[in-house]
Amino acid sequence: AQDLTIENAEWWQEAGAQFDGVTLRGVTESTPPSNFISDVLAPKFEELTGIGVDIETTSWDQMYDKAIKDMEAKTGIYDMVYIEQDIIYFYLARDFLVDITAALNEKPELKAANFSEENFTSFADNFRGDNGDLFGIPMEAFIKIYLYRTDLFNDPDIKAAFEAQYGRPLEPAKTHEEYTQIAEFFTQWGKDHDMDLWGTTAQAHTGHPASWYEFFESVAPTFGVYNWGIDAANNYAAS
Repeated sequence: AQDLTIENAEWWQEAGAQFDGVTLRGVTESTPPSNFISDVLAPKFEELTGIGVDIETTSWDQMYDKAIKDMEAKTGIYDMVYIEQDIIYFYLARDFLVDITAALNEKPELKAANFSEENFTSFADNFRGDNGDLFGIPMEAFIKIYLYRTDLFNDPDIKAAFEAQYGRPLEPAKTHEEYTQIAEFFTQWGKDHDMDLWGTTAQAHTGHPASWYEFFESVAPTFGVYNWGIDAANNYAAS
């Protein structure tokens, strides 16, 4: 396993001793964070505790399909599922999940000393049931970032050409129209100056099973729409 600094390594060894030889199985979409869990954290966990960890990484739709079929059939193939946060309400409505708060209260000897629900931000409240207990642990967040090349944006010739064409200074976009103009401008600039340059790049797809969700989660907010009309407090199964 990759060299990691583990706090209270002795505790992990002692807590895991009673489960030596057990294998935990999970399924997840293949993402950099989930692959880090599979390739780095899981081997280290097994080394410390003697508990095997088998993480299956696959496509988003296969991840969802495998997990829900296992839960509905109660076959118990997977002990854990690494999912989109919104799916947890559907699982909660059908009593598919373990109450983590209650489980750790019942077996405090399995609770790491540095684990506390108070360490989570309010984002963790999205994973709580009606009783306020935690049913899922937040693991990652896809922050919406906008990167741009300062060497290009600060180039005097480029700045002058852009302002002459669009009648405004070249600066990072704040609207979809500005984003499109910048993309078109730099694509053409690259062609005109024999540069291997495109106006924009994006992690994008023409369509997939979560397109509806991604529109309301990522695109609609850029137009000022932050509430898709579902009140999770009253009907979390629908969300």
